[in-house]
Amino acid sequence: MSEMYKNIANALNLRESTLHVYLSKNEVSPAAMRAKEYAMSVGWTPSYKEHVPHADLLARVDQKIQSLQPMEKIVFLEDISKALGVSIQTVKRAYGNTDHRNAELESRIRMAGQIMGYIPGRKKPRSIKPVCFWRGGNYHNKADEVARMKQLRAEGYNNQEIAQKIGRAYNTVLNNIGKQDPLMTKTTRQMAAASRKQKSAARAAYVRNKPIAEYNAKVQEHNELKAKLNALQVELLTEKPQIEQAAKITVTAPQMNLVNLQPTALN
Repeated sequence: MSEMYKNIANALNLRESTLHVYLSKNEVSPAAMRAKEYAMSVGWTPSYKEHVPHADLLARVDQKIQSLQPMEKIVFLEDISKALGVSIQTVKRAYGNTDHRNAELESRIRMAGQIMGYIPGRKKPRSIKPVCFWRGGNYHNKADEVARMKQLRAEGYNNQEIAQKIGRAYNTVLNNIGKQDPLMTKTTRQMAAASRKQKSAARAAYVRNKPIAEYNAKVQEHNELKAKLNALQVELLTEKPQIEQAAKITVTAPQMNLVNLQPTALN
């Protein structure tokens, strides 16, 4: 075989490495096709095998082709793939410039595309979000977006989960609804290495315990204010005698005789 490659390469004025590339399965350039044609004429046979589709696949494709109708909308490769029940890669190979082709199946695919009205080379455009949505988000205005954030917060989701659900950055959530409360932070830490079921249970526990935590915070604030009031009352009782004594003292200012005062002449 090496001697045959060497003779073919010398006849075509090619290097043996270049000839190996030209005679490979996936090479379909004009020079490669000419090299394959000459090599087969002198007795070379490819070592790879062409893929032959199963008879049931061809029969199923033929049956679906008979029921095809021209489509009113623009036809793409995805529509042909869905109509025939074959993979999108098979349809792409039928319209692509590849050497590993299956002539029978790909001819049927091109026939189906012609019936449906497919124009070769047409690509499906990328999906574009409507401009009416709020700054590229998933809501029509900022009020709806913030309301959804608050709803998720009330359901027990932390800021990171809210950002993932609405498709926004963490700082956007932080700027709109503020920091999460300490109980939520504690719940988040508990949920970090938990399973989905445990996360749901922890989130439900947070929803149940949030009113209790708010009540305890109010009670603590009330106790702190009450302690400050008691301290002020004690201080007032301590200073009360001094205040009463100071109130009894009468200060009499000396009376000045303003009648005898004369203006002083300036020198």
